[in-house]
Amino acid sequence: MPRTAGPDRAAPLVQAAATRFLTAEPGVVSRIEGAEEARALEGVVDLDLSVRAGSEVAALRSSWDRIGQVIAVGADADGALATCDEVCARTVVVTGDAPGDDASGAGR
Repeated sequence: MPRTAGPDRAAPLVQAAATRFLTAEPGVVSRIEGAEEARALEGVVDLDLSVRAGSEVAALRSSWDRIGQVIAVGADADGALATCDEVCARTVVVTGDAPGDDASGAGR
């Protein structure tokens, strides 16, 4: 059986990609700061937030409790991870008292 041409396994690395997940303190989201600026950073492919002002954030117990994800690319893995970390640092989800709760906090 003749072999067909496959991918060039010696192709040089062009870019690396990384992802990080965002979390926040439990409570009701009062505001989200820095997301638009974070989206504009070089290397950011996507910043997806599943909450907005008024959303309730549950305590982090499983992957379903994450509030967002960032995907970034860079010249290497360290660069892509650094961009993800910068996005997470700039994106601040501020939460307040949940109904029936008297605690509040700010999360990232």
